[in-house]
Amino acid sequence: MFSRTLFAAVGVCAMAGAAPAAITFTFDDPSADRETRYSRNDVGLGGELSYSPDVMVDLVVDATQEGAAMPWVYESRLTIEIDVDAATLPGVPIAETTGTFFFEILDDTRGVSGTFVEILRGTFNVGTLFAADTAGAVLSSSLGGMTYEASNDLADELTNIGITDLANDFSVFDAAFTLTNITPGASLDETNSFRDFTADTAYTGTATVPAPGVAALAIAAGGLGATRRRRC
Repeated sequence: MFSRTLFAAVGVCAMAGAAPAAITFTFDDPSADRETRYSRNDVGLGGELSYSPDVMVDLVVDATQEGAAMPWVYESRLTIEIDVDAATLPGVPIAETTGTFFFEILDDTRGVSGTFVEILRGTFNVGTLFAADTAGAVLSSSLGGMTYEASNDLADELTNIGITDLANDFSVFDAAFTLTNITPGASLDETNSFRDFTADTAYTGTATVPAPGVAALAIAAGGLGATRRRRC
């Protein structure tokens, strides 16, 4: 199951990258050291991925293919709340993930200094973590039920170019958190759960409307029904 999930996610990422009508979300690895943490559960199998609340990232949203004059850059706080199961196959460092991640920006217009408001959320109904030694990745796509939601400043910018709802206006989503410099190194314990580690992280994601041929491939590969794009 996990191999199929992994290859399906990678396949959709590749198709989405080649498809027209796309919005991309990215940030580079920030200057902080190993801002992502995986913590094994004290009771039971698996663990949880989180991101340091003290690290700010520059979230870049590129909607120029959709009519934006230039990419939008938001200095953001990232929160990752992703649960990681134990690996299904003994000794194979691939595990299913579920949960959310979201970006927030400072909003001092609400009368309280230091208030953060959410602008972008991604939800993993099914995702995959694979990691070995010092490198790995966390992947999800719409084949596993992944979705994006935009709000506040980002939702306003998207509305200005005719996009009222990412879930309705786009049909294919993906997200990839690349893990590097994993310390002390990714490995499995006797329960087939990952041991505690920290890692540097970069992120890429897309929301796309695939071309007809790409949509047909997606349906054949995973039963994904591509929805017709709607505009206000």
